[in-house]
Amino acid sequence: MKHFLPLLLLFAFVAGSSGSVSAQEIPVNPKFGAVSDAEIDMTVYPRDSSAAAVLLYRSYTVQIGISAAARLNRTVWVHDRWKILKDAGKDAADYEIVYATNYEDKEVVSGIKATTFNRGADGKVQQTKMSKKSQFNEKYANDLSKISFAAEDVREGSVVEVAFEIQSPTVTIPDIYLQRSDYPVNKIDVEVSYADYFTYNRVTRGFLSADFRQEVVNETVTTPATGLLSFSMYHDYFTATNVPVMKSEAYSFCPDQYKLSVIYDLRSIAIPGVITQNYNAGWVDVDRRFAETNLLTQVKQKFRDADALQAATSGKEMADEKIVAVWQYILDQVKWNKDIHLLPQDNKQTLKEGTGSSADMNALMASALNTIGMVAEPVLVKSRADGALLDYHISSSEFTTFILRVQAPDGTVRYLDASRRDSYLDVLPPAYLVTRGRLLHLDGHGEWVDLTAIPVTNTLTQVVKLSPVPAEGVAKGSAEISAVNQIASAVKTNYHSFDTPEAWIEDTENDEGIEVIEMTLDEPDKLGNVAHVTYSFEKPVENAGDFLYIRPFLSAWHDAQAFRNENRKLPVDFPYKQRINYMCLVEIPDGFAVEQLPATTRGSMPAAGGSAYIIQCQQAGNLVQMSFRMDLNTLLVQENDYADFRAFWEHLCKTEESVIVLKKQ
Repeated sequence: MKHFLPLLLLFAFVAGSSGSVSAQEIPVNPKFGAVSDAEIDMTVYPRDSSAAAVLLYRSYTVQIGISAAARLNRTVWVHDRWKILKDAGKDAADYEIVYATNYEDKEVVSGIKATTFNRGADGKVQQTKMSKKSQFNEKYANDLSKISFAAEDVREGSVVEVAFEIQSPTVTIPDIYLQRSDYPVNKIDVEVSYADYFTYNRVTRGFLSADFRQEVVNETVTTPATGLLSFSMYHDYFTATNVPVMKSEAYSFCPDQYKLSVIYDLRSIAIPGVITQNYNAGWVDVDRRFAETNLLTQVKQKFRDADALQAATSGKEMADEKIVAVWQYILDQVKWNKDIHLLPQDNKQTLKEGTGSSADMNALMASALNTIGMVAEPVLVKSRADGALLDYHISSSEFTTFILRVQAPDGTVRYLDASRRDSYLDVLPPAYLVTRGRLLHLDGHGEWVDLTAIPVTNTLTQVVKLSPVPAEGVAKGSAEISAVNQIASAVKTNYHSFDTPEAWIEDTENDEGIEVIEMTLDEPDKLGNVAHVTYSFEKPVENAGDFLYIRPFLSAWHDAQAFRNENRKLPVDFPYKQRINYMCLVEIPDGFAVEQLPATTRGSMPAAGGSAYIIQCQQAGNLVQMSFRMDLNTLLVQENDYADFRAFWEHLCKTEESVIVLKKQ
């Protein structure tokens, strides 16, 4: 929903000039080509000595204007100046620009230039301008192309300047990031210009802040059609200096949402005599906009083959059985093409092509369910991978895709994503487990639903049996896994990520350090909320003199390296809540006795929703039984609880390194 149809207008826009300050670590002259000796000769960025490159300066200007054909357009000018400090940073000045090529949304990329500055052997500064041979234009996808280019003669010590311009037939403003995840930024100037005919919702995100000022300039334009037009031109200026890298951290769905950034979303257009339109004034307006799209039309459309649906659901009495039967029928007709879209195409086209996006398949599924007397409605979601939805930042462009809420005549309510063959009723992709999904009813009005509150329990139960054979230096073993709901979906998804079952088995061998004799996953292609895996294997046993050292955990459930850093800037995100039940039965071989067992250990973390674990180990006859249970009861741990959580996690991981020691008698 980021693009709006261009509007015919009869007035022009005038942009102001960008302001700047000089508090950056490395003083720069923002004029293109005005590279100083200090920039050429610097060898390290004082604020981050590990940086392989630093963005010395960026000027980013966005102007909403009018094209020569009297259509609204957006022009973005970018000017970057890079300092390459290490060989690993040479790619910093490589660029890829994806742009639209279809008639309605056609974009034009122009003014590309890149110049490299190096200190020559004679002590003089040499300039190398990028030639056409370093620019490549290729088709990227349907209605999209990509321009790639790279500055020439880039090496350690180079300063590289890059500039380009992009014109687009839209009045939307792209999200503007003042912070990067790869290199620090010495200084960045941003200017956003627009007439007061446009009202935008504006929000600044991130842990850092930028200097902001706004200038308002009165403009007067005379046009043949409307006569004298007077309006105010807004110039928003943002400046940030000495911006550190926002580094990715383990267990974070969307680090970008914590970067210093500015977001604009069009709220309304009010041009006298031309157009008056509200877009994002309130969530009711957002509901209306979606209701006016193809979304509800396709969701409510009568399924073209009602007889086939009747046959598919014949004999199914329970609501869940009927929903799953329809789902299986849809999956037999249409395959997901892996695209995630917000709006669907026509259902008939999806059936004809036999493939479709997430939106196409959910619209088709809703059409089928509504045809057989259920109420299937779209729930708009913003993926956790795209950041948290801010309820005070009203925008139709916030959403990523939609899933379905289904209500049966008996009152049963289920949620599903019809595109995911490996999921099930109430088992949504982890990225869609958000507290604010927008339920769009069939009559067009909307309300919020909490998708994290869906009552579903995710469990994994594994039983492992080990029979050590000291003479052979191995333990012969068997394992049985029963996974339910989200974990079952993860098991099936992992299985289908490999080209062959043999590759899946090999991955298990590498992960657990075992040799698999036989391994199966029951009915991997059947819709269901349970995954059952069984396998037999051999595992090396450490034999030191009279002692056998047996590790009862085939592999660690939790990554001991994930939270090694003492400090963390980002909250910790988990994909879903879960319970792990693990049991290992070790047969004591003849001539051996128990020397040492893991001690009973338990831990809990109140700030993590009461997450807890316990490990217990005891001997019963010629068997050692170790049991382990872990309950993860939260999706989010805030950064201010990180120290306690890190200690909890460290102790948890140590329990998974437990060793059973047997001694020869």
